Amino acid sequence: ADAGGIEAIIGAMKNHSAHPNLQHNAVAALWNLGGEVANKERIASANGVHTIIRSMDTHREHTHIQRSALGALRTLSMHHGAKEHIAKHGGVASTLNAMRHHSTDRHVQKEGCGLMRNLLTHHSHRETLRSHRPERELEHAADKFPVDCEDNAYSCLERLEQVSERNSSSRTQSKHTADEL
Repeated sequence: ADAGGIEAIIGAMKNHSAHPNLQHNAVAALWNLGGEVANKERIASANGVHTIIRSMDTHREHTHIQRSALGALRTLSMHHGAKEHIAKHGGVASTLNAMRHHSTDRHVQKEGCGLMRNLLTHHSHRETLRSHRPERELEHAADKFPVDCEDNAYSCLERLEQVSERNSSSRTQSKHTADEL
């Protein structure tokens, strides 16, 4: 990683975006490298998050790419800067698409639920996630794979419900204030 390996991997992904085997191996390598804090920052600053998401979108039918990509994004999402990149570059929509298209794959569901839970730990992403309406995917994952997904899925659903309740309460207060004027 210190010798430019991360940048080389991301460059290969960009230059060979149509090759699923290369994409899978590259994303799996970024997932592995993303376990270290310094590498999380390096991957995010080298446009790695966007490149991973683009790989997911390009290779939607390849389960192994979706698994590794979601695992990489989940690992990276433990770093605040990477969370911003994930939300900004369509990571929520890509995650939900992967969970829908690979609804019978335990690993896709597990990594998708974990990624969403990590994103929901920061208040600025809660509304973004809620706007994508992930409830169906989360409930499906929890029901189909309770051992792997239940805790993360229900934690997400609980936080999303809290956001909805807060928004509803704010609208009610605003309406009463406007009526009083």
